[in-house]
Amino acid sequence: MKSQVSTIQGSWLKNLEIDGKLYWSINDDVPGRQIPLLDTDNQGIILPSDWRYREDLIWLKYGYELIAH
Repeated sequence: MKSQVSTIQGSWLKNLEIDGKLYWSINDDVPGRQIPLLDTDNQGIILPSDWRYREDLIWLKYGYELIAH
């Protein structure tokens, strides 16, 4: 890196600051519930992504790293 562009601080659990300006805070920007939207072209439902049911993460939880690969 030749020169610093900006300073970024924070955590995905708390807040995000860029050059001292607060862009996001868990206290101010409370996450909302995901509501599926209708796909107007095909009249289907667009399902939200849910990381809790990813098979690789489930196998890692139970200690089977080779199967998780």
